[in-house]
Amino acid sequence: MANPEDNNNDNWKKAVDLLTGYVLPERKTLFDDLKGNDGIPLMHVRLDKHGGPEYASGFLSSSGWKTHNTDYTIPFYRPSDDSQDVSAGKYLYRYRAHITFLASGQALPPSGDDVIPDYTKTSERLKDKGGWNKEGEKLDWNTNALVRYVYGAKDALSQITMWPYSTHGFKNRGYPVNDADYVDLRTFTEAAKAFDRVVKFFEDSAGTVGKWDTEDIGEGSDSWDGTSAAIFKQLIHKLARNYEGYADQLNGKGGDSSAVTVDGVTVTSEPARALAEAQGVLLAQAQKLYDAWEAWKAESNPQRWLYDMLQNARLTLFDTQYDKTDIETVSSGGPYATWHNYVVSTAGFQNDIVIEGKSYGNPSEMTTWKAIADEAVRRWEQSVQDWLSTAGAEAIVDIHKAFKAAEKAFDTSITDKDDRPLSEISAEAEADAEKKKAAAEAAAAKAEAEREKAEAKAERDREKAEAEKEKAEAKAEAEKEKAEAKAERDREKAEAEKEKAEAKAEQAAAKAEAQKEKAEAKAEQEREKADAKAEQAAAKAEAEKEKAEAKAEQEREKADAKAEQAAAKEEAEKEKADAKAEQAAAKEEAEKEKADSKQAAAEQQALALAQNQRAQDEAKKERERAAAQNDADRAEAKAEQEAAKAEAAAEKDAA
Repeated sequence: MANPEDNNNDNWKKAVDLLTGYVLPERKTLFDDLKGNDGIPLMHVRLDKHGGPEYASGFLSSSGWKTHNTDYTIPFYRPSDDSQDVSAGKYLYRYRAHITFLASGQALPPSGDDVIPDYTKTSERLKDKGGWNKEGEKLDWNTNALVRYVYGAKDALSQITMWPYSTHGFKNRGYPVNDADYVDLRTFTEAAKAFDRVVKFFEDSAGTVGKWDTEDIGEGSDSWDGTSAAIFKQLIHKLARNYEGYADQLNGKGGDSSAVTVDGVTVTSEPARALAEAQGVLLAQAQKLYDAWEAWKAESNPQRWLYDMLQNARLTLFDTQYDKTDIETVSSGGPYATWHNYVVSTAGFQNDIVIEGKSYGNPSEMTTWKAIADEAVRRWEQSVQDWLSTAGAEAIVDIHKAFKAAEKAFDTSITDKDDRPLSEISAEAEADAEKKKAAAEAAAAKAEAEREKAEAKAERDREKAEAEKEKAEAKAEAEKEKAEAKAERDREKAEAEKEKAEAKAEQAAAKAEAQKEKAEAKAEQEREKADAKAEQAAAKAEAEKEKAEAKAEQEREKADAKAEQAAAKEEAEKEKADAKAEQAAAKEEAEKEKADSKQAAAEQQALALAQNQRAQDEAKKERERAAAQNDADRAEAKAEQEAAKAEAAAEKDAA
């Protein structure tokens, strides 16, 4: 079970931050700026008293989503105050809860297909008015933290899993990835290529120095006789062996093994292969997190959880309240009695809101609605924990394992194959030099040194020219990649601007529609008020007329009073029967709505499972396609490598 106190231990946030550099807000702060009256998250609740205990036709039939000019309404009964014991026979008064969803606005009930708008909003209409219509400050709320956490994470993961595999310059919901935090998977490729270049340098140097050792100053080279020349010969021999050892150590135990990076570059050295492996793990984990979000999408909107709970609360009232009432017909007494139908409680009436068997408190208390909203938030957080944080924790573990495995390819030092000290080399050379003449040895050493100096200079010039050429080619390639990246960023920026303009147009249309509805509601209210005044005046005139007629005819009609009283009682009984019939019809409608809601929930769950499976299947196909492409790239790269080797060998033979 998710605990808000544990929100800092959010493995989804940690994984997204790590893989993308797009820093998500803390989960415990997501609803701080998304509260209605009385600190209720996600909604504003206003309670209205609709009259005394007299029965009112149609009171229960109009409720639920988009009724009474608001998002959701729930009618309920209660005694004159909550302190009374609701035993059988208590008079019940009519009330209605008017609920506004703060981050909504769509015509259909909230679901996983919604996209919560990103805005900061102030409502003059939604003042406090919760605790029995008391006036308060206007209501402000902000969805930015929530939409960044829900949708920004998905967009950032999408960014890192597609070419150019980088979040550099990425911005979403007004929050950019800082230059110090962005992730670029291709940097692994560049580092791997650098290690391959080092190995190539050691291999080439080992070949060059080895030729000096075996051909130019090897056995039988009389010009290199003598003590100093012998020491130099030993140093060349040592250098050739060590260069060969350095290359072997960097190539590792893989021999001719190779790996292909995510951007299709083949690398061969052991550190380069380790970097390519870690790079592949990072990309795979980012894709897994994206797939986890797609599977969770049906549960991504916290207002869907709130809506489901309010639906359950409203339909449960049929069992705990509406079915536990009766109509009591009461006479005013006297020969001219009038009869009234009052709603009274029967045994088992509950003055509370019950959801899935749990009581949340009296419906006329704001603490009850806050408890419901808090539970909806908790259920949404549990969903995040089950779907996203679990995937995030697995990603963090797998990434940690990949980097621990990669560490083994990076030795802290490279050892010498020939670790003899110069003193030992010198002693051996002096022992051999004693057998030869000092003069001849000095002359030969000088000649050989001059020749070696010339060859070394020529080699340095050649290597310098090759380095300059390689540097120029790398610079040209970098400029090309930079131009391509800029073009891609410009295209993405244009698309983002287009989406922003469309969202702004939709928001303006929604605002105009809301203003229109407000004006129509006000006109309707004024019209009803005028009709009520007219009816009241007519009723008053009629009453005065009836009073005068009754007074004039009182003596004459006294004998008929009992007959009229009996007729009035019969009419009251008929009204009582009609009330019970209406209540039965409302219950039948509620049962149908409950069954439809249950079926819709089942269909939505099936859809979520199907979407999850589809997302997994698509991800599997994409991974298989990428693997096939990598195999093809690897084969092509290997063929190019073999061709390059052959060409190098031919050039070497020609040289």
